[in-house]
Amino acid sequence: MSRPDTESVELHRWKTRAETVDGELCTMIEAFRATGPDHPHHIHQLFAELYLCTTRHWLARLADREDSEYAYRVICHFLQFYKDHVLDRIDHPLDTIAPHWRSYHRMARRQTIQSPISAHLILISVGARAHTHGDLGHAMSLAEKDIAHRCGSGSASLAERQKIFGGIADDAFYHAALDYVALHHARQAGWRRIVLKLYRVGLYTLRPVWLSVFQWWRRTGYGKVVAATARSRTTYWGKDSPQDL
Repeated sequence: MSRPDTESVELHRWKTRAETVDGELCTMIEAFRATGPDHPHHIHQLFAELYLCTTRHWLARLADREDSEYAYRVICHFLQFYKDHVLDRIDHPLDTIAPHWRSYHRMARRQTIQSPISAHLILISVGARAHTHGDLGHAMSLAEKDIAHRCGSGSASLAERQKIFGGIADDAFYHAALDYVALHHARQAGWRRIVLKLYRVGLYTLRPVWLSVFQWWRRTGYGKVVAATARSRTTYWGKDSPQDL
């Protein structure tokens, strides 16, 4: 099979896999909801719903492109980190949880679905930072290793990374945030709706500010992974290399 044919097959395969992320997140959300409002797991539906909104917008913007295999791989690996650090760690002691997720878990354990809406908004913001700054870079690194194993290219191209760092991702985050606020605005009443309405205004008026923060989280998170990988290679080929033993 020629390289273009292989790339087409891989694109279709990973696109299909990435599209299942929507269903997996829906299943998780329903499981959180089914626990009931007084159950400690119930609160985790909030961040999972934001994650679902973001995934749907991200997939929609990649759907008609023929150069998105890398992004689809990232989406799949990204979900696995969420499962590892949130879904599988909900009842674990905080000191056994990855450091970048501890604040989220600590806050979630102190809240219920009846907590102030402002506390909920802080919770999902902390979750968004943990996932985009702490996990996304690792998901990108794994996707690059996947592709390197298949075709010998050591890293994603700038164009491929732009689907994570650039306008496609920014647009997905922005509209996902608006959808999320609209979803919860429709469910709430009274002062909670007022807070969400003001929050939506803030999302619009401060869009350049908070999207820049999200950009910084993504870029620095990826940069840390790249730097850590470079250090590990330096150590391996340095004085601790098997060649020197």
